Amino acid sequence: MVLTGRPPYVVDQEITTPALAISLGDATFSPVGAVDDLVRRLFWSTSVTRRRHTGDQVPEGSTRDHIGWVHTPVTVVDRIVTWWHGTPRN
Repeated sequence: MVLTGRPPYVVDQEITTPALAISLGDATFSPVGAVDDLVRRLFWSTSVTRRRHTGDQVPEGSTRDHIGWVHTPVTVVDRIVTWWHGTPRN
């Protein structure tokens, strides 16, 4: 998808399952624009909650790159937990 903007598989219909898409501002493997494109191409617009993890949300001494955020994950995990408990499921 990074090279072509298309998924490497057939997508017959938009995904309607509730989803949370989080961008990490310094992620070189999945920059904000790439995540936006992924969400636009694959998901039904009302099924996705889109969040961006910005620099002011990063704990002291941490990073918000693609993998480094896991060393101090509290702010990302808090967003996930909040979304999980506030999102209706079928």
